[in-house]
Amino acid sequence: MPLLKKKGREQKDTELSRQSFPETEPGTRADRKRIKAQRKVLRRELREKGITKRSEFETIARDLGLVLDDGKKARLLVFLQFHWLKLLSALGLKSLILLFAAILTGLFLISALADKAGSFTVNLTADMLKAGYVLSETRDFTREESRLFSEEIEEVNNITLEDIGAEVDDVDGPHNGNNYIAYSFYIKNVGTAVSSYNYYLNLESETMNVGSAIWLMLFEDGRQIIYAKESADGNPEELYGFRTAPFGESAYDYDKQYYEEGGKYGVITTPFATDSVVAQGTVSDVAVGEAHKYTVVIWVEGNDPECTNDIFGGYAKFSMDFNRGTEQDNGSIFQGVFRTEYEDYTPDYSEAQETAVGSTDESTSESTSASLDSAGK
Repeated sequence: MPLLKKKGREQKDTELSRQSFPETEPGTRADRKRIKAQRKVLRRELREKGITKRSEFETIARDLGLVLDDGKKARLLVFLQFHWLKLLSALGLKSLILLFAAILTGLFLISALADKAGSFTVNLTADMLKAGYVLSETRDFTREESRLFSEEIEEVNNITLEDIGAEVDDVDGPHNGNNYIAYSFYIKNVGTAVSSYNYYLNLESETMNVGSAIWLMLFEDGRQIIYAKESADGNPEELYGFRTAPFGESAYDYDKQYYEEGGKYGVITTPFATDSVVAQGTVSDVAVGEAHKYTVVIWVEGNDPECTNDIFGGYAKFSMDFNRGTEQDNGSIFQGVFRTEYEDYTPDYSEAQETAVGSTDESTSESTSASLDSAGK
């Protein structure tokens, strides 16, 4: 190989010397143009002689002074050509396989952690922690937490309200169904004083306008309201044709949420509060030891007019945020999910827990993050 390269270089010197190129000032645009033209001629002539490797071309071009980057590219290619076998020999095939496996494992773990953090999380804001609120996935608060994680559905197809399990509010913790997210959790005031809190169910982000076809059902202590973005004409979305009123027995206000006509039932949704806020509310005067339960259900409603092939592959992320406040504060929309370190409030929480008294009622105050991927209609 070296002999062939040397022979080719000598011939190329002769061939190139026969061509006439204008003299140019080094470093100028004209000089770069001249070098590119000569490199093009050199590349063609080398190929005619059977020299096709890029590293050999760069080496010859460097010897002829036909470089645009001070020869860095040529030196790198030559180094790789002559040293990659030494590197492979030194490390050994098994070592390289282990190295690549470690890299792939690291990438997988990073991806898994990112998915876990962004699937469906429940967090108490800093002021809630300081007031002595705790979270749990169970009614008895066997495990008191400051943050909870649900299970993620990587890809969903559209369904309809009737496809959601009737017992969706009867199961604690994560209990996703076929193509819908469902999560139930509790919050309790184990502090030392009566307090109030606000909650905000937010649409954090979306792609391909998939949020326009996503419906949510929010249970608060067993009573539900169904939310959806308003229709194109500005009215609440409706769904008619049910043989019975789905989840009607748990409606927060049956007369406003359901109607009967022609022997069949219809559902009237509550429009989102804003483009980015699904719902908001206030729970006032939460006594020490008082608890509340929330269940969030999220799905792509197949009968929504916006559920078309245009949202295929879309993604939406929701969050439910709870913070301290009063009814007067509720007019101001709370943005985002708090990600506050909890160590500063550990002493206050421990003291509050020791002095807490009260019943085993149900209560909640937290922050929930949910994500949905739509597989289309």
